[in-house]
Parts: sequence; structure tokens; C-alpha cells
Amino acid sequence: MRQVIEESLSKMTDGDVRAIAVYLKTLAPKPTYTPDVTSDFKQASTAPGADTYLNRCVACHRPDGQGQPGAIPPLAGNGAVLAKGPETVIRVILGGLDAKGEYAAMPAVGVGMSDAEIAAVTNYVRQTFGNQAPPTAEPGQVATLRAETQTMLAGNAPCETVKDSTLADALKAADAAGQLKDLKAEQMLPRVATLLPAVRQAAPQADSASLVNGLTATYCQAADRNAAGLDWPTAIGTFAGVVYGQLKNPSRVEK
Repeated sequence: MRQVIEESLSKMTDGDVRAIAVYLKTLAPKPTYTPDVTSDFKQASTAPGADTYLNRCVACHRPDGQGQPGAIPPLAGNGAVLAKGPETVIRVILGGLDAKGEYAAMPAVGVGMSDAEIAAVTNYVRQTFGNQAPPTAEPGQVATLRAETQTMLAGNAPCETVKDSTLADALKAADAAGQLKDLKAEQMLPRVATLLPAVRQAAPQADSASLVNGLTATYCQAADRNAAGLDWPTAIGTFAGVVYGQLKNPSRVEK
């Protein structure tokens, strides 16, 4: 979803989604990453999982797995990708991730993928871009973790709440819930473009991640889930991406 990050698109297909973004700081030693190994995406394109990476991940994480500086973390050398087991990567694909720091939220792209696809792409990213983690993910393991992974972004857990009282008050004063109630996919960009400045003005202390997560939680609570014209995980992931895009590259929308 580079378009969402850079151009604040208001529409998205299932293939235009953000892929694996991992924010965990784990596993101090990283002996399974060899930065001197050149990752030739064309040569790796026949490996199991490469087609899924191409369709689901490459727009954001790029062919070299380096991500987007300041927006999407790299997969190359990522501590969670290089972990002994593939569980963290699988859970992130299945459940997505809230925005954190200056990084964008990640949609729960795995909701629309088969267990076999998730296992294959997990092994692919753990063995490509100089990564040399054990390719041990299996469809049965994915099925087990799918049943256990419940998040707002995946649409199988309750909507999150806005814990920052100042931000919650700002969202209420801007009637964010009312403005997001019947939102269609093509209305996301103009609606967010007009709503966001009012929220930022009323809650100037809120950082990017808080604004993305707060507006996304409000959208989750208020939205008619059939209005967007997309399946729900894609709709809420798209919305989070549009908010992030507007924060980083505001669009002028005529009133």
C-alpha cells in the first residue's frame, strides 16, 4: 500500500495491502542475518511464498525487504523475523498491528489468505533478504494461531477504546463517530482530510500513532461495516492507512 502511505489513496484492492511490519525489540544476537548476502528478487521469485510476497507485500516492503524509511520497518535483519520460531510473524500477518511511533498500522492481511499461503510467505521472508531463520512455518501451525489471534484489525475482537482522555474529548467534539458512521471507501480520504485537522487542533499533544489508532478505534466503533463496500479487515486497514497518509502528506480537499 505504498499509495496509501505516499498518496493517501481512498480505495484499495485486496492486493494493495501493507504487509508484515514488526515492532518488537527481541533477540539481541542476530546470527541468522547476513547483510552481505545479496537478495536477488528475480532469482528468488520461484521459491514457495514468492508469489504471495509479490502480491501482498512488495509494494510496501519492496523487493529488497527494506521497507519504507520512517513508515514501514524492514524485513531484512528484523529481530522478530529472525526469531527461532515463526510464531510472531504469523500472528502479525493474521492480526495486523496498531500504529507505533512514526510507523503506520499494518492491516490484518492474513484474514484473506489461506493457511498454506501464510506459512509459505512466512518462510519466504525468513529465508530471503539475507535472512537465514529456520523455515519451519506449517499450515497446521497457522491454523492453530489463527484460532488464537483476535484483534480489532482482524475484525474478530472488540473495538479498542481511546485511553487518552484529551484525545477522546477531541474526537467527541469533532463528532468523529457521526462523521465515520456510514463511510464508503471512496469517502475515506475527503472525510479524514476534513476531520483530522479539528482533532489535531483540539489534542495537540497526540502523536501520530495515537491519532491513527484513536481514529481507527472510533471508526471501528461507529462504522456500518457494510457501508465501505469492502470486507471489514480490508476496510479498517484501509482507513488506518488513509489516516496515516493524511498525517504524513495532507491532501487539500475542496469543501
